[in-house]
This record gives sequence, C-alpha cells and structure tokens, in this order.
Amino acid sequence: MAMVAYTGIESIAALGSETKRPIKTLPRAVMIVMTVLVVMFLAISLVGLSVMSPQELGTKYVNDPIAGIVKNLPVGSAFLGPWVGVLAAALLFVAGNAGLMGASRLSFNMGEYYQLPRFFYRTHKRYRTPIVSLAIFGGLAALLILWSRGQLHFLADLYNFGAMIAFCAAHLSLIMLRIRKPDLERPFKSPLNIRFSKNVSIPLTAIIGALSTFAVWVLVVITKPEGRYLGFTWMAIGVVMYILYRRTKKISPTTQVQIEKVKVPEFEPIEIQKILVPTKGGADTESVQMACEIAKIHNAKVTAINLIQVPYSLPLDTPMPYRQVIAESVLQRAEAIAHEFGVEIEKDIVRARQVDEAILQYLAQKEFDLLVLGAMKSKGDPHAGLGLITDRILRLAPCRVFITSSYTTLGQVL
Repeated sequence: MAMVAYTGIESIAALGSETKRPIKTLPRAVMIVMTVLVVMFLAISLVGLSVMSPQELGTKYVNDPIAGIVKNLPVGSAFLGPWVGVLAAALLFVAGNAGLMGASRLSFNMGEYYQLPRFFYRTHKRYRTPIVSLAIFGGLAALLILWSRGQLHFLADLYNFGAMIAFCAAHLSLIMLRIRKPDLERPFKSPLNIRFSKNVSIPLTAIIGALSTFAVWVLVVITKPEGRYLGFTWMAIGVVMYILYRRTKKISPTTQVQIEKVKVPEFEPIEIQKILVPTKGGADTESVQMACEIAKIHNAKVTAINLIQVPYSLPLDTPMPYRQVIAESVLQRAEAIAHEFGVEIEKDIVRARQVDEAILQYLAQKEFDLLVLGAMKSKGDPHAGLGLITDRILRLAPCRVFITSSYTTLGQVL
C-alpha cells in the first residue's frame, strides 16, 4: 500500500514531450512533488497519531483514516468534516486523470514505434491528444473497478505487479544509459553517484531503486495470488500481441525502429475570424465553397458580396432591377452552400464604379482576415495572367488573399 501512495509521479516524465522547457521544468516538478508528498504523508501521520491511538486508527478508521483524524481533532472538526468528502472526490478525479494521462502517452509512444497497434498513435484533430489511447485505457480502468467489486487491496496488488516491473526497468535503463552512453548530454543528473571509471558513474538511487522495486515485485508474485495470475496473464497477452503485430508489419520483434524526427521551425498560428468572398454567379461556385471550407476549419464567419457595376454615365443609386434580382439570386446560392457546410454567412450587395476599388474599400472598412477571390483563366490563352483587377487586388489588399482559379472563354477574365 505504501507504493500506491506515490502513484502519479511517473506521469510527469510521460508528459515531458508536451512541456515547453522540459530541461528545467521536469526536474523541478519531480523534486517539488516528491518533497510535498513526503512532507504531507509525514505530517498526516504525525497528526493522526497525536489525536488517536494507533489501534483505533488501524481498526475503526482503517477504511477512512482522514475522516477519522478530522473527527478527532480538538478544534475545527465540525467545519473540516464536510470538506473531507469534497476534497476526496477532487483528489480521486485528479489522480485518475494523472493515471490516464500517463498510460495514454506511454501507449501513444509505443504506437509510434510499432510496439502497439498503430491506432494508439492516433490523435484528436483539434486538441492533438491521443484520443484512442485515452478511450481504451479509460474503458479498461472502468472494467477493472467493476471487476474488483470495491476491493482496494485487489487494485493495489494489480497496480504493484505492473508498476514495480516498470519502475525496475526504468532504474535499469538509467544504469545502462550511464554505462553505454556516458558522454550523453544530461541537463539534470541524480545525486549520490558512484564513479566506476573516468566517464562512467552510476547513481546510488538507481541501484537501490532497482533492487527494492524488484524485491517488492517478487513479494507481490509470492504473496498476492490475484495480482500474480492477472498480471502474468496481462503480460502474456501483451507479448503475443506484440509479436503478431510486428509480423503483420513485417518487422522483426527484436528490431529497434528508428524514426527520424522532422524539426518544424517556430511559427505563429494563423487566426482567421472573418472571410470575404466576392461572388460572380453562374456555374462557378468554387470560391464560395473554398471560403466555407476554410471557415469551417477556423470557426470563422463568411461574408459574401455581389458587385453591381454602375457605369460612370449614371448616378450610383440608379435603379437596376434586373441586376438586383441576379445579385440576390447569386447570394441565395452562396447562402445555401454555407448552410451545407454549417458555417455562418452574411450577404451584401455592393454598388460600385470599379470592381477592384469596391473590394479594396470593403476590405479596409470591415477589417477582414482573408479574401477568397475567384479568378478566371482564359482557355484561349493559357499563358495569360489572372487579369489586371486580380493583380491590383493582390498588390493592395490589406489582408491575406486566397485565389481559386478556373478556366473560362477568352474575354471573361476578371
């Protein structure tokens, strides 16, 4: 039971790849957590033995020692009593979350190196968390709790069987790394090292840890039948699955998979909240579809406009009913496309003298993040550019411009 009290510290190492500065934060976190845990358990033990006898604590309150300690406090027991249940529920949630995080990240890494089926390596598209691993281990944890029938000793024995193997392997791995790669860069080194040669030094804590965890595992195997049988069964299933999976991927079970990491330079994520798309009508709806695709990814709002170009010989507010009907029809079609994609859309009809000036002014007034522009290439001249209007918008637009191009007949180039 003493080993279970320190459950979750290993999750810090499992989450090391998700920290910004693991060289500094991981050692600091481990040291802080270890210090806090030791101080807390010693303090609780001292307080408990101060307010009641060991016999009473080990018999009457064996299943709820914290509540027993609070109940026997000379001052504040009435106020602190209800908080024991609240804090216990919160701590159980945090401990369960830590366990699932550690198990899911470990299986995620094993899936990356083809030690587990590749679907363990799958992550959530938005949150980038190992969603498959979380779901599988969450389900297994629930089944184990139901199977244990509320017996804490059964869960502790099962945990100790697997945890002691993992901890012993971690200590042995540290020792082997010190021997095989003595010159490896180590931002943090365990204290109390025993020097065996000029370059090789092995931490005493790793030696003691490997021996003690192996001894506890042997005791579990000898004295705990449920942990022994279920633990060895779990190991056998894992070994068989590992060998069969490696064979299906045509990888030798003893081969160490080397994965080359691609370093991506730091970049600022693109934030797109407002998208403008001028619509032309007709059969060309590619620009509207592209705007809706981008809006769906970024959870952005689309504004579709249709331009009514008024000649210089007429006043800007001259009624043009036929052109107005066409513009409304075009925008209704854009709205239908947006509803198909499930994105929010705003419609507007703009009267202007020049198309490029109207688009640039609209962009400046409403402060859009992206302009999706449909440009027509000419089938008659495949070497022709995208058109003078498009070129001018590209040069003067105050935001990013996304161009979708398609072919049309000569003379219809924007």
